[in-house]
Amino acid sequence: MEEKKKLRIKVQKGDLAVEMEGSEEYIKEFLGEDTVRKLGEVVKSELEKSEAPGMTSENPEIKTPTSAIDSYEKTGIGRIKYLIDKDFFDKPRSLAETAEQLARIGFPYDAKTIDNSLRFLLKKPHLRRLGIRGAYRYVRP
Repeated sequence: MEEKKKLRIKVQKGDLAVEMEGSEEYIKEFLGEDTVRKLGEVVKSELEKSEAPGMTSENPEIKTPTSAIDSYEKTGIGRIKYLIDKDFFDKPRSLAETAEQLARIGFPYDAKTIDNSLRFLLKKPHLRRLGIRGAYRYVRP
């Protein structure tokens, strides 16, 4: 029996995020074949851009994730552990900065998910929280 390919498309621009998942036929039918082809071209060109320099242009301290990030849990906690290991939290960082960095390297999460992950990591010896309620900063101990 032939197994159908499943596609998952997630596009985020600022606060607006659109996510769609389904079979290849469903996506093509819903968006149109030309749109799906153009999306593929955009993704391919963006991947080529990010692979060329090997670093993100906005934050050179964190490399674009490769198979190295696959060794981490594929959860919000795992993605934040990746940032911890890449020295992102050597300086105190806010929830917003963390969310921005995760989105920049290809893992856009909503603020509540990131907040819960950061709180979980506070219980372990991974992070410390500084500041007052509403203005917390997270740093590696």
